[in-house]
Amino acid sequence: MARSKACVILGGTVMPINRIAADRPYYSGKKRHHGMNVQVLTDPFGRLL
Repeated sequence: MARSKACVILGGTVMPINRIAADRPYYSGKKRHHGMNVQVLTDPFGRLL
């Protein structure tokens, strides 16, 4: 019965990147640096999907 149910894990973080101050869309006010949001989807064993 456990095989008939699917389970995935979504994780993400803000990775720092080198940008000039004029690039406002890439600035994270929470982290206080320029960055891109990176998200991954894995199965319960940690393998990328």
